Amino acid sequence: MLPWLVGVAPFGLVVGLRAADAGLSVAETSALAGFLFSGSAQLAATDAIQAGSSAAVAIGSVAIISARLIMYSSAISTNWRQTPLGFRALASAFLIDPTFAVGTDGYRAGRGHRYYAGSAAALVVSWFCAVLGGMSLGAFMPAYLGLEYAVALFLLAEAVDSADDRPARTAVLVGGAFGVLGTALPLHSGMLVAIIGGATAAVFVERSSR
Repeated sequence: MLPWLVGVAPFGLVVGLRAADAGLSVAETSALAGFLFSGSAQLAATDAIQAGSSAAVAIGSVAIISARLIMYSSAISTNWRQTPLGFRALASAFLIDPTFAVGTDGYRAGRGHRYYAGSAAALVVSWFCAVLGGMSLGAFMPAYLGLEYAVALFLLAEAVDSADDRPARTAVLVGGAFGVLGTALPLHSGMLVAIIGGATAAVFVERSSR
């Protein structure tokens, strides 16, 4: 999880700073961080609150951004089918990009549930510290640091590193193109369009190469 925290920590600072600018209290920000446990979803909710949007708009934005977690759940569920319901409920609550990536690698290497749980615990502690630190220290951070781009750059590096075959490379390229083109779509739906477009293109390439 440590390499992921290089990108997650600056992102958490930005989320905390944005929450402070929106006038949210520490309790409200902590509740959002725990309930959503997603930086992009928390930013969308905070922006909606700051803009005075309706609850429906805020919930819709969060739901669209979080739709990718359905794919993560489907992919990792084979490792959890024989586990108690309590474990599945707790583990799924912390299923997000970093824990999915680290946990999946751990299961492939035969490291089991404790490896996933350890990575999730490290992420939870680091995320809350970063968000609350952003609320306290964010105002003193110069804008030229561009902390809000840290996670995007790190995710891009992860995507390029994991694109080791033709379908994966197709997914990265098509998904990236759709993501750029979809930035103007409402309710942050460009992310969902990018995911669907990239996944569809990858499946088409894989089937056509058989």
